[in-house]
Formats: sequence, C-alpha cells, structure tokens
Amino acid sequence: MASLAQLKANQENALLSCGPRTAAGKAKCSRNALKHGLLSMSVLMRGEKEEQFRDLRDGLMEELLPTGDLECVLFDRIVSAAWRLKRVLQLEAGILDLGYYSEVLNRERHRITHGEEIEPRTPSLYLRDEDGPEARRWRPVLERIRDCLVALDSENVSLAKSFVRDAAGPEALSKLKRYESAIERSLYRAIHELQRVQAARRGNPVPPPIAIDVGLYGAGSK
Repeated sequence: MASLAQLKANQENALLSCGPRTAAGKAKCSRNALKHGLLSMSVLMRGEKEEQFRDLRDGLMEELLPTGDLECVLFDRIVSAAWRLKRVLQLEAGILDLGYYSEVLNRERHRITHGEEIEPRTPSLYLRDEDGPEARRWRPVLERIRDCLVALDSENVSLAKSFVRDAAGPEALSKLKRYESAIERSLYRAIHELQRVQAARRGNPVPPPIAIDVGLYGAGSK
C-alpha cells in the first residue's frame, strides 16, 4: 500500500503534467478535431476567415492545454462558443448599421422624389467649378445615397438582414441578446467541465457540478 508521502509525490508530479506543451503534443490534440472533419467547416459562415478562427483556437489551446480525447471534445465546444460570441458582436453592429443606413437612404430618396430644398450636411467631394446650380443642389444627396447602398451591401449588413428576417424584424436585437446569453451559458458550462476533468486527471479533489440557470424569475441551481 502506498504511503502518504508517496501519494503526495504522485499528486505533485501529476500537477506538472497539465497539457501538451511540445509541438508534437499540441499537433496531436489539434488533429482530434480533424477526425470528424475540420471544426472550422462546421462553425464558419460565408465570409468568415478561417485564419482568424485558427488564431482563436490556437490562443485558447495555449491557455487551456487540453489533453486526451475527452478534454479536446470539451475544448472544441469552448472554441465553437467563443467564435459564435464574436459573431454576435458582428451581428449587433450589422443590425444597427442596417437600421441607420436604411433610414438615411429612405430620407434622401424622399427628398429627391418630393423635390425638397437641400441643405448639404457635408460638402461634395466631386463638385466642379463648371457644375451648374442643379448639379450642386443634388450631388451631395446622390453621394449620400451611394454611400448608403455601399454600406447596406457589406458582409455585416448582409448577415444582419438574414438574422432580422428570421427574428421577425423588430424583435431582432432582443432575440440576439437571448442568443448571446445561451451561447455564454454553453461556453461557461464547457469551461467548468473541462476544469473538472483536468482537475481529476491531476489528482485534485473534484467538486460536483453546479449549473446556475438565470432566467426571468431569478437564479436557481440544477
């Protein structure tokens, strides 16, 4: 039977092995996600850069140091949730841009349709000395319309349009907030479970899992 001193020494040695530190060890864990196809292929949307996704994954791997299949499965869930949270910020910016530029576009088109008097808010960059009064009057408006059309054709706004259609328009931001909260809960659960698995591997005491569900009626444990 092992002595208390030997057991303590084994635990201290286990603490020294906290994850893959060598290039070969990291590559082995990285290949874990390739067994079922690239993780990025199931997470990335059109227009998102795989290089940025890999940078995020590599940075989290340096911090979390997963070892073995189970830890790598939990690690991939963490990476997926972290990437989706970044997308939420992009969606929020796109929704706000969609509302702002759509409003400006409608206003400027209304002015042209109804022949309203124009007071340029910004000087035109393309006015020439030989331009007549009518050109000087309408060119700033046309330029603002052009800028709005360019903004509304951006990747952020295109993604936002799809989300807004799915969220029934006016409820888009509220639904986005609920979506963000769900992703955060998934992220924290995966992080806590990875920490528990790693603690068990190192020989540390592992407390039972506690899930806190925060909703409209307060917080409760599950």
